[in-house]
Amino acid sequence: MTLQRRMSATLLTILAVLCARHAVAEDYAPHQVLVKFRQQATAEAVGGIYRKHLPDTVKHVAAFGIEKWEVSANSTVERAVAALRNDPAVEYAEPNYRRYPHAFAVTPTNSQSDWYSQAAYALLQIRPAWDIALNNGVVTPKPVIVAVFDSAIDIANPDIKPYLWTSADGKQGWDTINNDGNPSPGRCVNEKTGLSEPNTIDEPHGTWVTSVVAGMLQHIAMSVTSRSTPAPAVKLMGVRLGCYFTVSDELEAVDFAVKNGANIINASYGGIQYSQMERDGFKQLVDKGKNILLITSAGNYDGDNDRIPNYPANLDLPNILSVGASQGTGFNDKLTYWSHYGATSVDLAAPGDDVIVSAGTASAPLYKGERGTSFSAPLVSGIAALLMSAMPGASNATARQIRAALEGGVAPLGGKGVLATDGRVDAVGAMNFLFHPTPMVVIHSVRIDDTASGNRNSELDPGESADIVLALENLGTASSLTAQLSLESPGDGFIVSNQIRTVADLQSGGIASVRFGVQVPVSAGTVHRRLLMKLNITDGSYAVVRHFVVEYGPIALGQTQSGAIYTAYGNEQDDMQFLYVTAPPGVDYVTFRLECTSQSGCDDKNDVLDLLVQKGTPPRFDYDYSKYPDDTDPSAVSKIGPGAVKTLTALGGAGTYYVAVVVNPEYVRRRKSEPNATSILPIDYTLRADSGRSTPPKSKSFGCSMTGGEGIDPLLPLLLLSAATVVVWRRQQMRSRRTENDV
Repeated sequence: MTLQRRMSATLLTILAVLCARHAVAEDYAPHQVLVKFRQQATAEAVGGIYRKHLPDTVKHVAAFGIEKWEVSANSTVERAVAALRNDPAVEYAEPNYRRYPHAFAVTPTNSQSDWYSQAAYALLQIRPAWDIALNNGVVTPKPVIVAVFDSAIDIANPDIKPYLWTSADGKQGWDTINNDGNPSPGRCVNEKTGLSEPNTIDEPHGTWVTSVVAGMLQHIAMSVTSRSTPAPAVKLMGVRLGCYFTVSDELEAVDFAVKNGANIINASYGGIQYSQMERDGFKQLVDKGKNILLITSAGNYDGDNDRIPNYPANLDLPNILSVGASQGTGFNDKLTYWSHYGATSVDLAAPGDDVIVSAGTASAPLYKGERGTSFSAPLVSGIAALLMSAMPGASNATARQIRAALEGGVAPLGGKGVLATDGRVDAVGAMNFLFHPTPMVVIHSVRIDDTASGNRNSELDPGESADIVLALENLGTASSLTAQLSLESPGDGFIVSNQIRTVADLQSGGIASVRFGVQVPVSAGTVHRRLLMKLNITDGSYAVVRHFVVEYGPIALGQTQSGAIYTAYGNEQDDMQFLYVTAPPGVDYVTFRLECTSQSGCDDKNDVLDLLVQKGTPPRFDYDYSKYPDDTDPSAVSKIGPGAVKTLTALGGAGTYYVAVVVNPEYVRRRKSEPNATSILPIDYTLRADSGRSTPPKSKSFGCSMTGGEGIDPLLPLLLLSAATVVVWRRQQMRSRRTENDV
C-alpha cells in the first residue's frame, strides 16, 4: 500500500471515530458508572481496580452485588466503562442509563368530582368484572400490593390516601433519593454535584399514575353497599425515583418492592438503551418464587418496539407485560396514532387518550384528562390487582396466570399485526379467563433465516428462499398445538408454505420454535412492502389467530427508488419504514440520499422526513426525548432537521446497512390537527444508495453531520487540515527528490 493510500485510510478511520462521537446521545447520568464484579474476584483484585480507577465515591446498590461509581474528574464515563469491561475481575460495567416518563403535557380540563366514574372504567367493565369474582364465591379477597415506580407519589393526595400501603414501621412507600419511607415529591438533585436544586421539584407524573389505580378502586367501592359484599383488598405502594430516572434508582426500587411484598409493579416510563443491570434487577421478580408482575408502558412516539426496543418493556422476561394506548369504542376502537406498537413486544392496549387523573390537594381538588401510555399501563395494573385479589383456590396467583388472563381476555381492537393479541384489555374477559383458563398462545419472536440459500442478512431479498422462524409461547394451560401460516392478503408473487406444522406438547409457560418456508419473486424488486402474516393456531378445543408484519425493504446500490410513507388515517403504524442495503467486499463507505418529493410540506423550511442509518442492526432513536443513533459503531449516523433533501455517508465498509425513513412526529401532530386531517395524502420520497472506496465524495451535507444541512459541517475543519497535511507531505517529498538530484 502506498503512503498516500495509507493516509487516505487513516483519514477514513479518523472520520469514522469523529462521526461516531458526533452521533452519540449521552443518555445516561454524567460521571456515573455501574459495576458488577465476578463472584470469584478476589479482594486483592477488586482493591487493585479501585486504586487504578480512583472513583470519587462508591455506593452499593440494594442487594444485587452492583456498585454505583462517581468517576474521577480525570476520566469520563466512556473511558471508565471501556477499561472496566476489559478487566477479568469485572463481570460487566455500563453507564447509569436514564429512563423517561411516557406522558404528554396536557392542560387541566376537567373539574368533575366523580372522576372515579370516568369513561375508561366503564369501557373496561371494571364493576361487572368484580361481580363475576363475587359470583364465583370470592368471600375474602386476597391482599395485593401495587408498587408504582415513578417520579414521586403525593401521599397527601385525598384520592390516593385511602388506598396507600403502610408498613409495620410506618413507611408509606420509599424514596430512593433520600432513602426514607416518604415517596412524596421533593427537590431535584443535581446529577453532577449531588446537591438539591432549590428551584426545581419532582414532576407530578407519579401522583397522576397512582391516582388511576386509586380511581378504579373507588369506582368499585361506590358499588359496594354492605360488608357482605367485599371490595378488592388492594393497596398502593409509592416509590420515588426523583426528577431523573436512572437504572440505579430502579434497582433500589426493585429491592424495596421485593422485600416488602409487592405483587405488581407499574413502570410508566422507558428508554432505548439496553441495560444488563436493569435486566438482572427485574429478573429478581421471577427468581426464587417472587411471582411479581411488571406492567410497563410501551411509549408515545409511534415507535415499532419490535425494531427499536424500549426498556424495561422489551426485557425478555416472562413476567413483563407491555401496554400500548387505545382510543375510541366498539368498531372504532384502535391504537392511537402516537402509541408504540409491536406484534411480539407490545402485548395489548388500554385507553390512553383522555384518562382522568387526580391532580389536586385536599383544599383544592383538581381533575384533568391526561394522554400517554403512562396512563394506559396503570389501567392494566388495576385490573391485574383485581384478578390477583379474586384468584380462586387456596394458592396465590402467579405472574404468568395473571398475564395469561389479561391477554386471553382482550376485546378485539382495530388493526392487525401491531400488538401480540391485537386486543384491548377487558376486565370481564380477563376475569372469566381466570376462572376458566385455556391455552393462551402468543408469538414470542419472529426472525428470517436465509442462511441456507440466501445472502445471510436475515432479511428477505428478491429471488430468495428463506424460512420464517416463529417462537410460540403458551401462557395458559398445557396443550398440543398445530399452526398454519399464510399471507393475510396474498399477492405480489410471495409464496408462504401453508403446510400445517405440529407443535407437540407446548406446556404452560413453554416456548417452542416452528418454521415456515417463504419464496420471494425476483419481480418483487425494491418496492417497500409490509407483508401482513396470519397464523392459525388450534388444538381442537382452542383456536386463535395471530398476526404479524414482515417488512420487506431492499435497496439496490446505484439505483434511485421511490417510496411512500404515512399513507392515511387508519394506518398510523406506518410513520417509519425500515429498509436495508448490502455493500459488497471492498467497499469503504455508502452514501445515502433521501428526497421528500410530496408537494405538500416538502421544502427547505420544514422537517417532514428524516434519515437514519446504522450498520448491522436497525438504528435506535426516540423522538420523544430527541435521542438519535448512539452506538459507537461509526456507521450510526442520522440526518434530521429542515430540508427536503437529506444526504449522509456511513463509513462502515462492507456489510448490511439498515435505513430508517421517518416522518417527524411534530409534522404528524400538526397534520392531525388540520381541519381536513381525515384525508391525509401519502408522503412520497426517493431514496438512493451509492458505495465507494477510499475518499468519501465531497458534499455540503457530508458524512455524519447532524446539522440538517444548515451552516458549516463540523467535519470541514478536519478535511481542510487533512488536505493541508497532504500538501505539506508532497512538498517534503519534492524537496527530498531535489536534494537527491543535486547530489
